[in-house]
Amino acid sequence: MISLLPTAAAYSRSVISNFPVGAVALSSGTENMYLGASMESANESLTYVTHGEQSAMNNA
Repeated sequence: MISLLPTAAAYSRSVISNFPVGAVALSSGTENMYLGASMESANESLTYVTHGEQSAMNNA
């Protein structure tokens, strides 16, 4: 699972913080893995950031 973090972080859009974040969520029932990445918008404050963990849970 840890080896997938760089792949997940590659999908990050970190135009404000310049800190790409990737996350991997593991389903307990099926053991599927879901990737997530942080998303920032250049014209918005960090209040509107989608965190990598949120993104992974939304994909699950």
